[in-house]
Amino acid sequence: MTITAGVVTLSVAESNIILPVVSGDFAVFSGTSGALADLGYLPSNASKTRVVMANGATVANHIMVSTDTTGTSGNLTGTAINDGSIQAGRDTVAGSLISYPATTTTGTLALTAVANSGAFNGVLSNVALGQTSTWSFPDPANAAARVLVAATATPFTTGHFPVASGTGGLMVDSGVLAANLDTSLSSATAATNKVFVKTITATAAALATSGHVTVMAHPSATSQFKILNIRVMYAAAGLSGGGGDRLLTLTDGTIVFNQAGVTAALLGTPIYTLWGGTGNPVPGAVSTISTAGADIYLVYAGGAADYTTGQIVIEVELAQVTA
Repeated sequence: MTITAGVVTLSVAESNIILPVVSGDFAVFSGTSGALADLGYLPSNASKTRVVMANGATVANHIMVSTDTTGTSGNLTGTAINDGSIQAGRDTVAGSLISYPATTTTGTLALTAVANSGAFNGVLSNVALGQTSTWSFPDPANAAARVLVAATATPFTTGHFPVASGTGGLMVDSGVLAANLDTSLSSATAATNKVFVKTITATAAALATSGHVTVMAHPSATSQFKILNIRVMYAAAGLSGGGGDRLLTLTDGTIVFNQAGVTAALLGTPIYTLWGGTGNPVPGAVSTISTAGADIYLVYAGGAADYTTGQIVIEVELAQVTA
């Protein structure tokens, strides 16, 4: 700046503001001579007073997070926190959550949604834990595997065998006690004329919708068993509810060993009843020796409605006649 004869003259560096300008925009240097210009940079929210600065060079396509409490941001090596949900993708745009291990080129773990026609949401959550836990998925040795899951929130009874419900991976309670497994019976060494006594607790849930409650699984394709006795045991509960009127048969899928089956009256009010006693009929003219290679099981027959609650205890005595 110079003053000559009372006239103030500004130098170029002090007076070169390139017009026009917009109120509220940032002024930035234009060139190297000190000129200022409005290049269209404006605050995203003029009511705020802090300008966010990067803490250094950034990496393309990496998430920016706050690195201090004064407004600095940058790429972070460590845990990024969001107070709320994190969403990968949106409607019609697919997204996955992908996790890398620390070792290079050793694969990833991804959580990926697939389309379903009902527009239902899938939710993975834990129950209340009593300790810190890690769930490890085993190697299925297959490119396409299926995780087995319970069909309801509380589907199992302690000491019972779980069984598949359909082919999609759902599991339900079989109603068969694990204690009923005779480990001495194997497909390789099964001996003929060996007598087994099987005490089976069949629940309403296990018998529902033609459910099979296994009494004796066949140990080989040629094994056969002779039924020696079928006893209904006393159990205070019995089967009831739902207007149930089914009968209960012991069968191998071909031969029914107690004709029409244990009657609804005896199932509803069980008392100790031998094979041939009231409500527990003998097979009549059919064979008492099972079909080769067939399981022997309890299943409903007759009637129109399943029972909805309770249980019945059946004791079956049988001898292996063919290995």
